[in-house]
Amino acid sequence: MRSIRLSFAGTIFAVIAVTLSVAGSAFAQETVIRLFNNNDGYDPIAGMIIDASGNLYGSTFYGGIYGAGNIFKLAPKGGTWVETELYSFNNIGTDGFWPNARLTVDSQGNFYGTTFLGGAFGAGIVFELMPNTDGSWTYKTLHSFGQSGDGTYPHGGLFVDDKGNLYGTAAGGGSDKDGIAYKLISNGDGSFTEKILHNFSGADGANPYSSLVLVSGSLYGTTYSGGSSSACTDGCGTVFGLTPTADGSWAESVVHSFNNNDGANPDGGLIRDSSGNLYGAASQGNSGNLGAIFELTPAAGGGWQEVILHTFNQAGDGVYPIGPLTFDVSGNLYGASEEGGTSNAGSVYELTPTAGGDWSERVVYSFANGTNTPNHPGPGIVFDKAGNLYGGTLSGGDPTCLGGCGAIFQVTP
Repeated sequence: MRSIRLSFAGTIFAVIAVTLSVAGSAFAQETVIRLFNNNDGYDPIAGMIIDASGNLYGSTFYGGIYGAGNIFKLAPKGGTWVETELYSFNNIGTDGFWPNARLTVDSQGNFYGTTFLGGAFGAGIVFELMPNTDGSWTYKTLHSFGQSGDGTYPHGGLFVDDKGNLYGTAAGGGSDKDGIAYKLISNGDGSFTEKILHNFSGADGANPYSSLVLVSGSLYGTTYSGGSSSACTDGCGTVFGLTPTADGSWAESVVHSFNNNDGANPDGGLIRDSSGNLYGAASQGNSGNLGAIFELTPAAGGGWQEVILHTFNQAGDGVYPIGPLTFDVSGNLYGASEEGGTSNAGSVYELTPTAGGDWSERVVYSFANGTNTPNHPGPGIVFDKAGNLYGGTLSGGDPTCLGGCGAIFQVTP
């Protein structure tokens, strides 16, 4: 069993515009659209989602009414943003606390997510938030982790299929205590039955922190630890695949085992392009041990080929990239690094494919350290229709919280 790592760093309603120079002669503008103050949340570590109207939805790890985290909505209105708390976790009964994964939405507008702890057995939950016609939301715990043989401490988000079944990972537990991949099967009456798809055992990966992505009927994800390499103390992590078989079971395969030279410890999951290629961030490893961005392409004879798109090792560049990544409409990749940039407070970066097949990186925005200044961005940035980027910072902002309560930002490239 490998130790489970929880990935996060350490407001008053305001709109602050800051403009600063980034790579080359480019400029980017940051607008802080929410500074948390603990009462309305603390540490938005999970990333954002956005709807067709430009409303943002996310969660805070701490804070809220009971201090156990919450789910919130930010709606643009007249040049400002209005926050609404959709749910505040209380850790009573089967309720959870510490939500740390990006929300997932189904075709009916219902939200699904996980909490790291809480529930009937104290080891985390899967929950659902359903919108009501009067604008309120109904909360429901769908599954409590921690029973014998089950997973524990879910860290990643969920994937929902067209039948309403949910798929995800739990970072610990299972038969070897190295985590599981699971499916929650919809029973059609609002209840769900869990099926464990795979128990990780170390050599095939350990501590899956990621959500899953679907490619040609198979599910793919990452494990933070484990794998075949001894270059890292607990293994450098893997990319794995899960494929359904005729008898109803799922076959797991190790798509790639990191060896530190090509990256290590991927903890943010994968995205795919229209051709089925997979992209992700290794938070550490490669030269300088500062992380790398990778692509995995299906090989003609079977298997997958890894290509390193960018290594973080330059002065002023990002450090410790965190996934998942995001595509823009032109096929450029965007992501955030928790540290690095011109002030070592994190960055938003862009990777652009070149005519020669390589990728060119530029820092779009570098965060600054300072009182009431949001810094150290978290995973999961998103685009709106105008091409603005949105995300959350893990620290900075209101000093009521240790290291600052965090913020939601907009960056206009």
